[in-house]
Amino acid sequence: MQLITGGMGFIGLHTAKAFLDAGEDVVLTRFRSWRMPGFLEEHLDKRLFVEPLDLTSPHDVIEVARKHKPDAILHLAVPALKHLSAAEEFRTNMDGLINILEAARLAGAKRVTLASSLAVYGGLPGGPFTEEMPLELAPTNPTDAYKKSFEILGQHYAERCGLDVAIASIGGIYGPLYHSMASLACRLAHAAVQGVPGPLPNDLRPTPHAGDPVDSCYVKDCGRALQLLQMVPKLAHR
Repeated sequence: MQLITGGMGFIGLHTAKAFLDAGEDVVLTRFRSWRMPGFLEEHLDKRLFVEPLDLTSPHDVIEVARKHKPDAILHLAVPALKHLSAAEEFRTNMDGLINILEAARLAGAKRVTLASSLAVYGGLPGGPFTEEMPLELAPTNPTDAYKKSFEILGQHYAERCGLDVAIASIGGIYGPLYHSMASLACRLAHAAVQGVPGPLPNDLRPTPHAGDPVDSCYVKDCGRALQLLQMVPKLAHR
């Protein structure tokens, strides 16, 4: 059994499909959103289960973990940018992190994978980026700030409690069910449909150029990679 927080998200839904294809049952948690694509409908309430969950409630998170006894937890949930006050954003991210880690420990989960982001490389002069690069301490955006914190605190918790915590560096994901115009592939596809030249503009990403260090990854490949990361018996690196 695999538990995915933020399971109604773009990446979560495709990762659920990858787990199902690999023979795993899946629990998706959701807060307010609900969408069930056709490729998952046949599994609903059979091998795929959905739990409404407020990740800031330690009791509720622990109860969901105890109920389903997941072998591993994939923490993808993240609050929408600019929808919360600074204090609410902090509480949602950091309370959610400790609640997931502690629930995993109490439920005996074999692994917790925390979703990090390409955003942690913000402020560096340029790519290509590698895992060995020293990161800037000053954050460039909320995703950068919280994902750096997740990486540090998640690994610290792992050392203290003996929990297997892995960090997944995710970035540049595109494909079906994507609902933002931040992705270059998405902006190119929409431009083609509308019959206009070049990608549609977006404030988050500049016009693409030859030296752009940001990788792109198809969401189904990302889901498959996360499934493999969760299920491999031993990882060489966190």
